[in-house]
Amino acid sequence: MEPKNITTGSECKIESDGRDLFVIFNGVKIAKRGQPDTPQAGQWVSLEPGYTVYGGTGDELVIERNGVVLQ
Repeated sequence: MEPKNITTGSECKIESDGRDLFVIFNGVKIAKRGQPDTPQAGQWVSLEPGYTVYGGTGDELVIERNGVVLQ
């Protein structure tokens, strides 16, 4: 079954606090970028249960919540 895309009213941005890089979805930090020289390096680490963030095509990010593609 193909995942459904839900983008209505969603806001997604990437922010840095000077040390870490975060994905913020609808005002909530849902993932942070793994630090170099760690097993999570170059991957998005989930900060909120049910969310998964990964790279799509080019610079695109894919955000899933409980297996449903949100953006």
